[in-house]
Amino acid sequence: MLTLRSHQSYVYCVSSYKLDKEVRLISGSGDKTIKIWNPFGKFDKLVDTLVGHTGAVFCLSVLRLNTEELIVSGSLDRTIKVWNPQKSEKLLMTLKGHEDYILALSTLRLNNEEFIVSGGEDKMIKVWNPLAKEKLFMSIPAHDKDVTCLTTLEVNNEDLIVSGSWDRTIKIWNIFAENNKLVSVLKGHEKAVCCINTLRINNEDFIVSGSEDHTIKIWNPLSKTEKLLMTISVNDEVYCLNCIKLENEDLLVAGSRDTTIKIMRIISKF
Repeated sequence: MLTLRSHQSYVYCVSSYKLDKEVRLISGSGDKTIKIWNPFGKFDKLVDTLVGHTGAVFCLSVLRLNTEELIVSGSLDRTIKVWNPQKSEKLLMTLKGHEDYILALSTLRLNNEEFIVSGGEDKMIKVWNPLAKEKLFMSIPAHDKDVTCLTTLEVNNEDLIVSGSWDRTIKIWNIFAENNKLVSVLKGHEKAVCCINTLRINNEDFIVSGSEDHTIKIWNPLSKTEKLLMTISVNDEVYCLNCIKLENEDLLVAGSRDTTIKIMRIISKF
């Protein structure tokens, strides 16, 4: 096991990107910084520290713009910052528009354009075009309570946004639809939805959600009848989810308040 130490407060989020075929980890913390790590480097594993937020860094994403991978950070200071860690002036832009803490970030691609998607305690989803003069592309009143998590879902070659909330619902959005942008509402959790991700099996995307109700739920968003496929009960609140492929097997990784990480085989359950 490898332990990386440098942050001076809680680590709230981690992500990764590749630089010249090498993996870089990025972490955001209550100490208001973002740290870049080379976890497999022979010498100093801490590569850089990005300073600029005035509140805790609560969420991170990676934006692939042209040939560069940029870091996107969301903070309790109500701003989103976009960074290029390879430049001398690393901070490229600051996006302002949320009226409360930013809790979730994702990225979305349409017609070869990259968008940033954010959600927060103001119950809003905001979509940003980092290359446009007017960066804020769209604001959606999304939920009745905080937007806690975001991901994207590919359906019929279209990228949809999936949001989870303290209001116990998961919503699917087509932000480029001319009329009703809300595609579907998934209900079933009995407490706040803390995390969501997409799980791809046999070239089909499913939504996976974790909640304070001690369950993980797997959904088929395209089903015309029963969208909830499976409920997995665990011992405590589920705070984070990831999906990995190992030797042609699809695995679900879940982190919980009981300090455990569970790795589950999913395909055998369908």
